Amino acid sequence: MKETAVLVTTFLRDDMLFRCIESIRQFYPAIPIFVGDNGRPSEEKTRFLEAHNCKHLMVTFDCGVSGVRNESLALIPRSYKYIYICEDDIVFTKATALSKLRKVLDSSPRMGIASGMLKYADDKEQHYEGIHWIDGDTKYVRKLLNPEWQEADGIKFCLCDLVLNVFMIRRAVWEKIKWDSQFKTALEHADFFISQKYRLVDGKPIERKRPWKIAYIPEVWAYHKMGPESPEYMRYRNRPIGFQLFAKKWGVRYSDSDFNKKILDFETFGKPTIYNTVHDRILADAVAILERLGIKWWLNSGSCLGAIRDKGFIAWDPDLDLGIAPGQDHLWDALQEAFATVGFTLYKAWQYKNIRAELSFKRDNVKIDLFFYRKAGEKVWFGAFGPNERGQWGENMEFVPRVYPAHLFENPRVYYFRGKKCYVPSPPEDYLKWQYGDDWTTPKKDWRYWIDNKAIDKGFLKTLEALPPTLAKPQAKTQPEIAMGIKTFMRAATLWRNIATLNANCTLPYRLYVADDGPCDNDKLYRYQQLEKEGHRVLRLPFDSGISIGRNAIIRASKEPYVLIADDDVTLADKDSLPIMKSILDAVPDIGLVAAIVRGEGGEPFATESYTKGIRFERIGQLLKRIPAPQRLERIGEEGPLYVVADQVPNFFLARREVFNDVRWDDHIRIEYEHVDFALQLQQTKWKTAVCLDAHATHLRSIFDPGYTFYRRNASPAYLYSKWGLHNIINQF
Repeated sequence: MKETAVLVTTFLRDDMLFRCIESIRQFYPAIPIFVGDNGRPSEEKTRFLEAHNCKHLMVTFDCGVSGVRNESLALIPRSYKYIYICEDDIVFTKATALSKLRKVLDSSPRMGIASGMLKYADDKEQHYEGIHWIDGDTKYVRKLLNPEWQEADGIKFCLCDLVLNVFMIRRAVWEKIKWDSQFKTALEHADFFISQKYRLVDGKPIERKRPWKIAYIPEVWAYHKMGPESPEYMRYRNRPIGFQLFAKKWGVRYSDSDFNKKILDFETFGKPTIYNTVHDRILADAVAILERLGIKWWLNSGSCLGAIRDKGFIAWDPDLDLGIAPGQDHLWDALQEAFATVGFTLYKAWQYKNIRAELSFKRDNVKIDLFFYRKAGEKVWFGAFGPNERGQWGENMEFVPRVYPAHLFENPRVYYFRGKKCYVPSPPEDYLKWQYGDDWTTPKKDWRYWIDNKAIDKGFLKTLEALPPTLAKPQAKTQPEIAMGIKTFMRAATLWRNIATLNANCTLPYRLYVADDGPCDNDKLYRYQQLEKEGHRVLRLPFDSGISIGRNAIIRASKEPYVLIADDDVTLADKDSLPIMKSILDAVPDIGLVAAIVRGEGGEPFATESYTKGIRFERIGQLLKRIPAPQRLERIGEEGPLYVVADQVPNFFLARREVFNDVRWDDHIRIEYEHVDFALQLQQTKWKTAVCLDAHATHLRSIFDPGYTFYRRNASPAYLYSKWGLHNIINQF
């Protein structure tokens, strides 16, 4: 650790400073510690720092986070080429391995910053490793997606754009790019790390050709222990000017970050919102309703035109227009109820030949129109009523469809409009050209929506008769006897493949139950709404709840006499397998669940051939051995399916509902060992488990959400071992 020092910055929090220094000295008795202090001196602080062999650097009072770091680093002797920087609310642990940070920095001359993880006092992890970039007026921050793990001297790390505000830095990095001293308390961290990626040229951010590399090392961590702050500290700390400074410096207005739930408007942060017209309030309430109901939507017609062309509402257009994506008219009543609860009055609920076309609401003399789109082959359309050819309104009005290419609405683009996260057709310029013509950028005050809209296609009305009425009563279905339970997490593309395959191969009446603890986007919301319209269930769980909680949620929600348990990447291989599995349960009363043989899409066995045909447990003291189950073949009748009894079977099985009266998954086990624990619990019940050798499932090649591997970490077996009195599990299959 030669040439390495620690810099602790502090401001009006002496108690926290003392705690931080004591924790450092517990693990690093001799490392040089410099305390950058932009607070007030005190005799107690001086004595404490002298007693703990720390160099006290008193700098300019209230020079802020940026100032105290710059001034302190300037005072630290240049012989220290690596500085670990933290604030006074950090507490070191045995895992705060500065040597590991240093080794990663030494692995490459361009490795400039290395950071680990933080934990709160309750051991909840704190993360900020990610990527960020500037696009137009928005700064984007995304959690680290699908990291490429590397090793340096046996230390696992990955590269990113930004990390938490506690890290080891090469002095050479600071000498090239210092903190901007105008940022005292807010966004100094964002500014410092965006400066590592971009430089300003004529006021515009330009990516650096050879930026310093930034490493994240998850095995290194410290505690972030905050506490009650003094009123004086908070008076200095809570200053929002940094947000406006950042916006001005980098030419951005919004921050769209995975680490914050809401879109941040830098220009108005800490100020009364400037978007407070009656139109703004109505749009804000409408957006909140649509988000709460999980509706896929976009700014429509004049509202989209105003947002893109004028960056605001069109002055002479008194209405707001929103488009509702196809397949969501079943929320017709829910929308009326939701708008009524926030003071709107229903103005229109217009239909055309049983086709739900338009909902309109009024409040404060402003009308908001919701147009319900429909899909017709490669076209998407909606209809609006207007005067007939004689200009007559009322009962003489005509229903006129507007028809567009479907691709404009498949993935609506996020668009930040007057401080709110909205959506527009993509690309919006093509949509506006399709509706308003090539000269859509030229304002036209006399524009008539029932005549001048370029997307109007009156001949399209003839196709409406071929469309199924949306209000027709659904056909009666056979009562499902199988609950098809799928637990999914951040593998949406794989989930859709699985559901399509199940639908094609399941010949028995079933109801699908999807337990999802991953993030949700518009496409997923739309697909889930379609499933729910078909009578299936979607269980939306807190993010990263884990496999056990997801499966138990399926059991609680379902009522069917049989339950098929599957992950999103395992599905039925053919139409015969499920009836075969059920026939074993129907014939052998003490078999509680039956699994299928699981193979990959290329026919290869999942894990090993022995694993997919069942495992037997052999307990020797505190050792649990998992070995191939004896292949004592049993058959249902003379020509029925073959099966073998095993202690643990593949993780794709059909079970009697009664089994779950005796055993559930352990909610403490989020991933990896939940299946072993479930099998051990089953051994203590009357139920046997079997693998049907004539039933087959397919392990799909997963299409991952890029963030999946970040959360799908290897789990520790410590809890499982403690629960079952084990020291080790040996796999011999």
